[in-house]
Amino acid sequence: MLILRVKIKTKRWCAKVCGARIQLPRFDSQSGVKLPIEEHVAVDELARGGWESRRSLGAEVLTECSLSSEKMPPRKKTTREERLERKRIAERLRYQRIKNDKDKYAQQKIKEREKYEKKKEKGVIKTVQQMTPREQRKLRKVWREKAKIRRRRLALQDISNAPETPPCSDSEDPPPPQNINRRAQAAQQKSIRARKARNLIIRKQEAEISQLKSAVQRYKKQIQRIKKPPISTPNTKVNSLNSRRQRNYKEETAFQ
Repeated sequence: MLILRVKIKTKRWCAKVCGARIQLPRFDSQSGVKLPIEEHVAVDELARGGWESRRSLGAEVLTECSLSSEKMPPRKKTTREERLERKRIAERLRYQRIKNDKDKYAQQKIKEREKYEKKKEKGVIKTVQQMTPREQRKLRKVWREKAKIRRRRLALQDISNAPETPPCSDSEDPPPPQNINRRAQAAQQKSIRARKARNLIIRKQEAEISQLKSAVQRYKKQIQRIKKPPISTPNTKVNSLNSRRQRNYKEETAFQ
């Protein structure tokens, strides 16, 4: 790589063409004469143009020297997911700094509330009353998952913030275990009750659905029989006569 000490007259050319600036000695190694203060830049002659192209751009060549240096390793290319992850981390840190300042946090809350109201006016955000039953079920499912995660996090905080008891000796009886997970147990019992009630409702609905399905099938068959005329065959005529005779015989025996 050829290193040139040049006097830059056009800083834009220095930024676009020359590359990174380096610090070279301010004394000429051959004559020992002190050189004036200039901007020293590293230029790769093989990759750039000739001398005339540099002079035409406004660079005056003073001295040249060779420098053995290794090339910098290429910058690792980041994927889109990595860039987005870095952006999310930076956004979380910024929001945490805002939360630490009470005034900024209050202003941020006001801004978020105004954005929410504008979106609601435009119809971007729907209220629960404006949603369809399917959308309401989907949203409630998300709420349940978030509530479950929050309860689990609070239970872990209770466990981690529990006071440490000193170890008891062999002669002493161990103290009775304290109910540290009260909140977790209460949440678990509440979820069990809700699950039982939900399963009961589901069973009732399934029974009603099966009854309605059987009724629908029965009515379909009745409609088909009404629309379809009976086929008159010798067997059907004989069967109808036999059934009529049996009915008449039953009526006669009943009166006797």
